[in-house]
Amino acid sequence: MANALKWHGSEAVPWPRHPSLLDDVRSVCANDADAKHLLNYFAAPSDKSRQKLAKHLRARVHQYPVHNGLLLYSAVDENADRVVVPDDHELKLRIPYEYQDGLTSGHPGREKTYFLLTRDFYWSHQYKWVRKYVRACEVGQRVKPTPFSQASLQSLPTPLECWQSISMDLVFGLPPDSKRRTGIVVFVDRFSKMVLLAAVPAEVTAKPTALLFVDMVFRHHGMPIDIETLSTPGVDTLNHNEQHPQAGPVVNKDAELNTKFSPKAMDFVQRQQAVIRFVQDAIAASVDRQKLNADNNGRGNANEFKVVSLVLLATQNLAKHTVSDFGESLLAPRFIGPFIVLAKHGNAYTLDIPSSMRLHPTF
Repeated sequence: MANALKWHGSEAVPWPRHPSLLDDVRSVCANDADAKHLLNYFAAPSDKSRQKLAKHLRARVHQYPVHNGLLLYSAVDENADRVVVPDDHELKLRIPYEYQDGLTSGHPGREKTYFLLTRDFYWSHQYKWVRKYVRACEVGQRVKPTPFSQASLQSLPTPLECWQSISMDLVFGLPPDSKRRTGIVVFVDRFSKMVLLAAVPAEVTAKPTALLFVDMVFRHHGMPIDIETLSTPGVDTLNHNEQHPQAGPVVNKDAELNTKFSPKAMDFVQRQQAVIRFVQDAIAASVDRQKLNADNNGRGNANEFKVVSLVLLATQNLAKHTVSDFGESLLAPRFIGPFIVLAKHGNAYTLDIPSSMRLHPTF
């Protein structure tokens, strides 16, 4: 890449990679108050004209020489070689565009864009401006990895009573029993933490697992409001989504309380309810501590989006054929879109996904 300056004798002539920008800077300077005052001062420098400058310009006037109708800037010596850019929003957008998004720029990123741009141009708070511009770059958002790969922990709701909410899992690879079964199915009441176990063969499927649930849980405790489960190889689990490990409600269950109790029975019920409230508070406090510890270890992706917002969709959990023709290649984009947010469901969003992608629209 050529130098930002060409030297003619002892003069430094600004020559940025995009010379057409200089004409834009000149035209904007004619309408910028500070630039006009400095140009007028250098046209006829004197102590009287210097006193007419604003205080912030008067103290730094030695840093702003003029060359070919352009204000130059140097913070440390007299070799001023950076063109001063007036406070014009459109111009400040076009200049980073040429250094970040131009055909020959190659999207170098924040630090390199700032390095290249500041060799040719100067304005106040330049680094902050470049940082915001590069952060909003659509191409960069598509290909760069997200700074927080994990969203904040979405804790499961606290159960209100025993066997209202259970968790279920399958464990394999255990020593075989007398019937050559090497796995177990585990049912856990999330309120009391009671555990029920049953041996299963390694090739167990959904139907025998469901029969075990009916025999061990439903027969004694009724139907839970929700069942939390993780993906298990070889078993088609109900109410499971890899991207949303919280399973939805299975069925609504109304509990009727007969109020024809004696005073002693009512007192017993109240004592039981006090114990239940204590357990609820303890579980909620434990869940809060777990969430706090998890969020302190890099879970910083807590963005929320509004309906009709445009968002990019991460491709790490999508089938490769829906992303691009690159397959498993590292050249495949990390994000696709943008898509319009159609609805919000708690922490999930329904997007306007084209039907040709054959994807469920809620993520």
